[in-house]
Amino acid sequence: MLNDADDQHEQDAAGAAAAAAGIALKDDTPLPRVEQQDDVQHLHAEDVHALLQTDAALTLVDVRTPAERAICRLDGSILLDDESCDALLLRERDELLVFYCHHGIRSYAAARYFLRNGFRRVVNLTGGIEAWSLRVDAGVPRY
Repeated sequence: MLNDADDQHEQDAAGAAAAAAGIALKDDTPLPRVEQQDDVQHLHAEDVHALLQTDAALTLVDVRTPAERAICRLDGSILLDDESCDALLLRERDELLVFYCHHGIRSYAAARYFLRNGFRRVVNLTGGIEAWSLRVDAGVPRY
């Protein structure tokens, strides 16, 4: 059971995770930045987790294969296939997109693709779902 101090601590952690630099949330609170390449923000798993705890409007995009997704996935994510890619490309260019894969390499390539197509708020989950399993939720299977 959470008490007021625990609740405040969670709010502070989410706020701190959104306070370092880079892309802003809906209320202009900046996201934390690990590093930036080609305007792609790179966030650690803990920072993406904290971001997901806020009311930030974002789309979490899984760029792995359907077979990998069958092993494990992050709740609320969509699989980037031809259909979802086409649908994403129709969205507003200032929508926050957070990409992940197994280790963060394919998701970085996908993030760059969306930047080249005019999106301005693009995040890559550094270390991918592997980092998520190790740092955020050990219940997410590793493969």
